[in-house]
Amino acid sequence: MNDSIVLVVGTGWGARTFVQTTVLETLLERALVVILAHPALVSELRRRLPRAAAVAPLVDVDPHAGEPGRIARKRSRLFFAQTMNSTRRAKLRHSRRHGLRALLQEAAVGLEAMVTGAARIEDLGRREAAAYAANYPAAVVGYQELFRDHNARLVVSTTAYLPIEAAPIRVAQSMGLSTACWINSWDNPTSKGPLPISYDAYFYWSDQMGKDLRRYYPESRNQTCTAVGVPHFDWYADAEMRGTREDFCHRVGLDPKRPILLYATCTPFLAPHEHLVVERLADDIDRGRVAQDPQLLVRLHPTDSGARFTALAARDNVIVDVPGTGHDGRAPGIDGFCPGSAETQHGIASVVHADVVINIASTISLEAAIADRPTINVAYDLAPGAPDVRRIKTYYQYEHYQPVVASKAIPLVDSPASLIEAIDDSLEDPSKWRSERADLARQLCAPSNHQPADGQSGRRLGKALLARLESACGNRNKISTFASR
Repeated sequence: MNDSIVLVVGTGWGARTFVQTTVLETLLERALVVILAHPALVSELRRRLPRAAAVAPLVDVDPHAGEPGRIARKRSRLFFAQTMNSTRRAKLRHSRRHGLRALLQEAAVGLEAMVTGAARIEDLGRREAAAYAANYPAAVVGYQELFRDHNARLVVSTTAYLPIEAAPIRVAQSMGLSTACWINSWDNPTSKGPLPISYDAYFYWSDQMGKDLRRYYPESRNQTCTAVGVPHFDWYADAEMRGTREDFCHRVGLDPKRPILLYATCTPFLAPHEHLVVERLADDIDRGRVAQDPQLLVRLHPTDSGARFTALAARDNVIVDVPGTGHDGRAPGIDGFCPGSAETQHGIASVVHADVVINIASTISLEAAIADRPTINVAYDLAPGAPDVRRIKTYYQYEHYQPVVASKAIPLVDSPASLIEAIDDSLEDPSKWRSERADLARQLCAPSNHQPADGQSGRRLGKALLARLESACGNRNKISTFASR
C-alpha cells in the first residue's frame, strides 16, 4: 500500500488553504491524501472530492469539558502569563473579571508562570494528552485504526491551535508518525494560546511570522520551520479569478463607471456596533459629502449572518454581500464555511475592483496591499458609552498589526469626518502610498526572495509537505525532488 498524508481540517480556514488552492492537487501528484474534517465540513468535502481524497470525520468533543478541559485552561492561563505582549494585554483588559478574588487568581497564575517556566506548560501538555486518551478511548482507537488502514506517514494540522485537531496529532505522535502544522494566519503566533504539540515541522506565511513563532513557541526552534507564502493569496495572480470590472459589477448590481467603496466587516464579536459606522458612511454618501458619487459594497465576515445590516441592504447605493457556504447560501459560522470556486472568485474580484477598501484592522488590508488598492483602517466606534468603544482602537495596538501601522501604507481614521477625507484623498490619487503597500505585502505575505502572490505559494507548501513525507518514509520510495521554487 502506498504511504499517505493525513490533513486534519478542523475549520473552514483549513479547507480554504488546503483544499481550494493548489496545495491538495500538488500533494495528489505524488501521494495519497486522507482528510480528517470537522463534522460540519464532511458532506461538502465528500461532494467536491468524491475520488480525489478519502474524507472522514473528526471526533468533535467539548474542549472545555472534564479533566482535559480543566488542564487545558490551566495550561492556557500559564502560557498567556509567560508570553504577555501588547495583544494579550489588550485582550486581558477586555475579558478581565472584576473583584478581589479574580485579581488574586490572576496574580497567583502570574507568579506560578514566573516560577515554573516552560517546563510546567510542557508537563501540563503531557497530562492533557493522557486525560484525553482516558476520557475518549474510542476516539483514540478510531484514529489509530484510520492511520493504520491508510498507511499514514505524515499527519498535518491545518489550523494548529484548534483543540479538535489536537487529538489525532497526539495519536499520530504516539504511533511514531511524523507531524507538521500550518500556522494559519499572521496574527496566530502573537495572539493565540499554546500549541497542543511540538511538531516536527512548522509552515507559515513569511519570515516575520517565523520570527514571531520562534519567539513565543520555543519548542519550534529546533524543528524545521519554513516560510512558503500565502496559498489563498495566489488567487490574486490569477487573471480568471480577478475577472473584469464590468463582469463583477454586472453580477453584483453596481455601476462600473462609478467608484466602488468596499467595506469589509470583521466579526460581530470583535465589533458589535460596526453596522453603525457603515450606516453613517452610507448617510454621508447619500448626502453628497463624499466626492465622486461612490457606491458602497459591504462584504460581511463569514461568521456574520447579516441580521444587523438588514436595514442597510434596502438602501440605494448600497449592496450587502452575505457569504454562504458555496452552494446553499447560508452563513453557518467558520467551522462549516467551505466556499466554492464561484464564491471565492467573487471575493477576490471584490477587492481587485474596489477603488477603496475600508476595514477594522483586518487581514483584508494585506489582500488590498497585494492588489494595490488604496485602503483605510477605521479606528472609531459610534456607540457612545458602550464598553466596546475603547476596544476598536486597541486592535491597532496588537503586535501583529504593528508593521501595518508603522508602514504608513494605510491611513488610520478616528471619526466619520476623517474617513470621508481619507476616501476623497484615495479616490483623487490612488497611487499614493503605492510603494508602501508593496513593501508591506512583501514583508508580511512572502518568504524572502519571493514576491507576494506570485501564484506559487500553494505549490511551495505542497512540495514542502511531500518532502516531509519522503523524509518520514525513510526515502524508501522517492516521493519528489523537492526544490524551493
